[in-house]
Amino acid sequence: MTLPDGILPLDQAYQASQRGLEYHHHGQYRDAEPALLSALSALETHLAPNHPDVIGLKNNLGELYRDLGEFSKAHDLFHQALEAMEALHGPTHEEVALILNNLATLYVDQAKYALAEPLYRRALTIQESQLPPNHSALATTMKHLASLYMCLSHHAEAEALYRKALDIDEQTWGPSAALTLNNLGGIYLELGQIDEAETYFEKALLLLENTLHADHPHLAAVLNNLATIYLEEGRFDEAEPLYERVLQMKNAALGEHHQRLATAFRNLGVLYYNQGLFSRAKPLFLHALEIDTTSWGDHHPHVALDLSNLAMIYRESGDTHLAFEALEKAIAINIDIYGEEHPALASVYNNLALIHLDLENYDEAAVLYEKAIHVTEAAWGMNHPNLATLIKNLATLRLKQNQWQEAHHYYTRALAIEEECYVDYHPALAVTLESLSTVASLQDDFEAAFDYLERLFFLKVAMYGTDHPILVDTLNSLAVINSRQNRLEEAESQLLEALRIQQIHDDDENPDLTSTLLKNLATVYRRQHRNTEAKKLEDQALALDDLS
Repeated sequence: MTLPDGILPLDQAYQASQRGLEYHHHGQYRDAEPALLSALSALETHLAPNHPDVIGLKNNLGELYRDLGEFSKAHDLFHQALEAMEALHGPTHEEVALILNNLATLYVDQAKYALAEPLYRRALTIQESQLPPNHSALATTMKHLASLYMCLSHHAEAEALYRKALDIDEQTWGPSAALTLNNLGGIYLELGQIDEAETYFEKALLLLENTLHADHPHLAAVLNNLATIYLEEGRFDEAEPLYERVLQMKNAALGEHHQRLATAFRNLGVLYYNQGLFSRAKPLFLHALEIDTTSWGDHHPHVALDLSNLAMIYRESGDTHLAFEALEKAIAINIDIYGEEHPALASVYNNLALIHLDLENYDEAAVLYEKAIHVTEAAWGMNHPNLATLIKNLATLRLKQNQWQEAHHYYTRALAIEEECYVDYHPALAVTLESLSTVASLQDDFEAAFDYLERLFFLKVAMYGTDHPILVDTLNSLAVINSRQNRLEEAESQLLEALRIQQIHDDDENPDLTSTLLKNLATVYRRQHRNTEAKKLEDQALALDDLS
């Protein structure tokens, strides 16, 4: 038989297919593509269209294109594989479930959650009818569906599925179980249950350390999540060595230019950015961009994310033109890949709005915040924590415009979402309560301001204990309102408590705040005609002012 030009003999086609799969496994995506394409062309020439090997290769090539962000090509291949597999084995075969899983995951990558859910559910129904109840494939599909629910912030449904999957994983109690524990930790992290999340991450880490070698990528995933907890809590000194260890592990396992290193560079860059260490963050963001551009090309969601991160660095250094340019590129990439309704656009719109806010272009900033809110609502519904963050940003804009009633409306809406999404002591609630107190004070509604501050104080006590320095500002603000409302004994008690906490944590490190507390307490004493005590406090405050 004479083969058409460029078509491999069948044995070489299988070799090319295996070579392509190995390239894909090792992250060499651009090398994998021509190998798999040549193998597919050959198999389609030698074999029937619904031959299992042709179907399997189309499925594998679809997975490659999904990883490359070429979603349209992946979609076509998964659909071809699904139709052929259904024709070959019928609609309830377990191999059909495998392709359904892949197609659903593709939809999740594009935030097409309404299309993904029924496919995962159909796959799960097939597997439940065809496989033993403790089969690992069932656990995998449950975890995929749980991940979808996490995207939608349906935490209860996600947790229930992860726990069912864990019941199956516990039979072997190996890496699969550890990753499920890690996923459960992720739920608690998003809910603000930091201690619970840390417990699950530590369980996952211990299990992986007992079953895998010290540099295995699964360990890196859990270490990264632990570092994220420390980052969320402001424990930067603890987060940094973990992020650095993750980077070293991935570098050792994959090589310094592998695309998975880009995430590690980004995360370490975010840590430095949050500490205001912009000169240390910038080269990490640039290196992530270089890796992603080399791995994926100029037109990939990861490249858009890198550009958005760099834009925030440019903003901090006053390079407004570069920031605008980077964000406009990021927006164009995301719209071209996802369309105009994908939540990935929300963070880019938000960042662009921040720059307009810096330039006092309030109308442009408002339009961008509203666009970000719209795409978030479209993707995730009306009760997602990311939506609350965007609404708070719009509220802050209205606050800058002295539109206090609108600001109050948006902050109140954000608080309602956060109360729905989080436990009672999530840090996001603290930020919102403080903002609402500020707005109420600006409107001369001091009783409402006091109520928000009092709730904020008890929230901080629940989060940090009774001696944490984060309580001092809130106690001072409560005392100021009590003093204004002539509740002098309550004001005195709060200021004395604030000074006690300051003394525990060495008031010499923050003399301005200690001076403010002393002056406010002196004012209370003057109004109570306790002039000798007031004079003593005023002298102490003056001495601190001279020092600072």
